[in-house]
Amino acid sequence: MRRLSKWLSSHPVFASLLAVVAVALLLFVFSSSLRITKGNFAKITIGMSQEDIYELLGKPQFDQWESGFVGGPTAYSTTHYADEWGSKHYRRQEWRSLEFAITVILDPEQRVVCRYSYVPRHQSWLDYIRWRFSGLF
Repeated sequence: MRRLSKWLSSHPVFASLLAVVAVALLLFVFSSSLRITKGNFAKITIGMSQEDIYELLGKPQFDQWESGFVGGPTAYSTTHYADEWGSKHYRRQEWRSLEFAITVILDPEQRVVCRYSYVPRHQSWLDYIRWRFSGLF
């Protein structure tokens, strides 16, 4: 550790660059988490547009088209086979922080047809950062 400290002090430009990258990384990882709250979840209504959701929560961390059934404003289930027993194609989007998660189901017209929230299982900061970056690669 002493060697690293000495090396960084002898290379101030690199140390400054490293600090800027670290701060930018932390802001990227945790900035969207500030929007993922129970209050914002309560603002999501059935029929709301995808654009309005993005204004409220930012871009989702998970976004997938899938076949499923909407059983009501808070009930959704998926199926492995398209159009099986009357299933339809929906877009499932998810936003998650360490404390709270929001899932929104959109119809093909990009309108909310179902929404629900939950408290994610406890995970380490490292697991959260891995999950946060998993959609980028």
